Amino acid sequence: MALETKQYLQDLSGISNQETPSKNITDDLALKEKMIKQENNNRVNAYLDKLPDGVPLAKVPPKYRGDVQNWAYGKKSEIAKLKVAIKNSEAGSPQNLQYREQVQKLEGAFENLNNQMTNFHSYKDEYLNTSYAGNLSDANNPNKVDLLSRTYTDQMNMLIDNDGNLVFSDEEAGMVKFNDLPDYTVKDNAAAGEILNMNEQAFKSKAPLSKGQEQIYRLKLNKMMSNRDTVKSMAMDDFIMEGGLGLPRELIYDNSRSDELREIVVNSYLDMFKNTALESYNNNQSKGKFTGGSASSRKYSARLNNINAGWEALGQGDPSVLNRTLSGNDELVPLEEEEGLYTYYNGSKEVVVDPNDPNDLQYILAGQNIPDDMWPKTQKPRGGDAQSLIEKYSE
Repeated sequence: MALETKQYLQDLSGISNQETPSKNITDDLALKEKMIKQENNNRVNAYLDKLPDGVPLAKVPPKYRGDVQNWAYGKKSEIAKLKVAIKNSEAGSPQNLQYREQVQKLEGAFENLNNQMTNFHSYKDEYLNTSYAGNLSDANNPNKVDLLSRTYTDQMNMLIDNDGNLVFSDEEAGMVKFNDLPDYTVKDNAAAGEILNMNEQAFKSKAPLSKGQEQIYRLKLNKMMSNRDTVKSMAMDDFIMEGGLGLPRELIYDNSRSDELREIVVNSYLDMFKNTALESYNNNQSKGKFTGGSASSRKYSARLNNINAGWEALGQGDPSVLNRTLSGNDELVPLEEEEGLYTYYNGSKEVVVDPNDPNDLQYILAGQNIPDDMWPKTQKPRGGDAQSLIEKYSE
């Protein structure tokens, strides 16, 4: 990651070199978040350290086996009594049907408990592994992380209601049903890798991004940010700089502002790509300028000046100046389908150019065989020599 990119993100978020993203929230809240994060790590590490190597987490943790056994014993006793009552009642009678319905309800509670214990085991395993690997996103609400870490390290009390629903409780959280436990956000390392790759491509281009390139980057970012958890991770996790983009917590946590958050994150990274490309271009240009003094260079220099004058006139809607300069049968014709655009005919080749996009001047320069080391410092070749460039972008 180029240093100028990191500096750009600091400028974007309003963070100076002496400041950190935690300054966007109160010092007390920042300290609380740090303590909760550390406490979560301590709980998870302590819990996993107690497990023998290679032993999977028990479906019913030892702490809760007594609760499950007592509940199961009580429900089995109820079922046994109801089955006796069924035998002693007249088949098909209202009382007989009521007993059967009660048995079905109790058996359904057993099935529900079994399913919830299975999910509890699975969710716990996933949370502990995610947390232990350091992949919990900083976009998570610290209070929710605190609740999850206490639940999945078996520090909460567990109750089972009549329908077989798991309920966790302690003095701080009160009572929370297992099905109501909050979700959590995992760091999206894959998306971060894609963003870094796109930023590297912008750096390697050594040219300012054209409008078309900006649109392609925006489309890629929007597709990547279709998942809210990805957006939150890209906003808060320190893949590129510590503290992410330094956005306010109320924006991260408010689900009703999801579209606003996505737009801010996409625009932030798109601006980063633009900044990286521009910095790369400026650095490349500073390495040396064309200083030719031969007759050939003076000839091309005169033609280049004429083309630049014609290009400026084209931006004002007048193609005649540039057409008088073009050699051979080359010609610029207004594009009927889109006002302000022109089709550049170069022999049997043709390409649409936008006079408002400085990069499109390279098509004219390539078609007129102007050496690319003499091209204006607002753009560089998009790839290959002049002829291959014309052929690549022609129909």
